[in-house]
Amino acid sequence: MKKVLTILIILAVSLSLLITFSIPVFADSPEVLTNPGFEEDMDGWVHYVKATLEASDAEHQAGDYSCHAADKYSNSDGPRQDITDKISFYGKGQYKISAYMLLDGTVSTATAQIVVQTQSSDKTFGSKDYPGQMWYLTEFATVNDKTWTKIEGTIDLSWAGDLVMSEFYFVVDPADGAGMEPYYIDSCSMVKVGYTGAAFSEPTEAPTVTPTIAPTPTIMPTASPTKVPVVTPTNTPAPSPIPATTKDNISPVLYIGFGAAVLLIGGGVAVLLLDKKKKGPLVEDLDKTEKVPK
Repeated sequence: MKKVLTILIILAVSLSLLITFSIPVFADSPEVLTNPGFEEDMDGWVHYVKATLEASDAEHQAGDYSCHAADKYSNSDGPRQDITDKISFYGKGQYKISAYMLLDGTVSTATAQIVVQTQSSDKTFGSKDYPGQMWYLTEFATVNDKTWTKIEGTIDLSWAGDLVMSEFYFVVDPADGAGMEPYYIDSCSMVKVGYTGAAFSEPTEAPTVTPTIAPTPTIMPTASPTKVPVVTPTNTPAPSPIPATTKDNISPVLYIGFGAAVLLIGGGVAVLLLDKKKKGPLVEDLDKTEKVPK
């Protein structure tokens, strides 16, 4: 009996070892979403139109934070993430998507779903009204303002040509005015079913090398020499030279006048002499003659 029990134990252990080494164990598929639990503020998430988004610690399904969405423009306005590069990397196929929602408004219950939207480069694919576009949706889940409710589903993504755009976001059914109500969202997830390859890694941008520009040498200004004003000397008129009285510079008129005077004097003397001969002694000779009695 002991031998039989020993054999059974050995067979059980061998079978368990066989099963352990025969079934491949795969690691979990990589998470497609960036910052799915909002523990890194709003990194990776944007609003659709104008909703106010903030990482809040007032309510959280897991971790320390969730996303609070308020001031919505429409029932699809809220947190949204661009997943184009990651879906292009992981490829077409089935994806499991999920998130937890908690209402935070005047409406106590509503229905909500997750949407993954794609845009193909081939415009013949997808909606006739919106060429190239497709919307992949989960079933509506009833959410409330008391407890966190999980929204989940499996979608089969496909596109034609190149994947131009793909986004992950939420829609609240507008019935009873719930579409515009604020809410909390947390613990989001999107993984490709059965994927065992490498995880997507963001491309590393090559650092931009800023060329060092040699400083422009400072050019010292050239001092312009101060021009010394040229003093124009005042021309003092040269004194008119007084001509020396010489025979060279005596005016001919003087010569003529002098000659005329000489001639006149000589002529007068000659007349007197002639008259003396005719009339007798000159007047000055009367003193020498006797006076004639009266």
